[in-house]
Amino acid sequence: MKNISKNKEQKILKFIQELSWLVDSNKDITINDILEMLQNRSSDCFSRHSSIKDETRQLVGILPQMFQDEELFPKKEDILSFADEVLGLKLNPMSKRSRIEYIGNIVCKISKMEAHCHSRLVTALEAMLENDSCMAEVKKRKKNEPNFSWNETINKLKLF
Repeated sequence: MKNISKNKEQKILKFIQELSWLVDSNKDITINDILEMLQNRSSDCFSRHSSIKDETRQLVGILPQMFQDEELFPKKEDILSFADEVLGLKLNPMSKRSRIEYIGNIVCKISKMEAHCHSRLVTALEAMLENDSCMAEVKKRKKNEPNFSWNETINKLKLF
């Protein structure tokens, strides 16, 4: 065994004494309490993470359905405008991609994005897609308003 210096021995004894005081002052806390707390935090973190992933999956499923509606998105520029305004994705309109390529690009980028803001957007888009009168109102605004804004339209319809 290795010899311990007097100085280190004093540090060890002081550490044991302080550890003893710490344990005595927290007698109501058990190792099981600590383990339970760590398990709860771990499961909370997992459930938050999985719900974020679920919202991303929902958004990835909703967007192609929306983008294929040629009344709502008659030109690929309309898709690019939505991606920029609502999703914060800047795509190059000069890259001469097809409508389907842009949709695929958007879906791939969404699947890799931080998903902390997807919840409200998923709720809004699902509500719009599931309600025919709401969808008709959005299409009407899109067609008739020269300065159509997705964010304003969604807010006006109180989907967020």
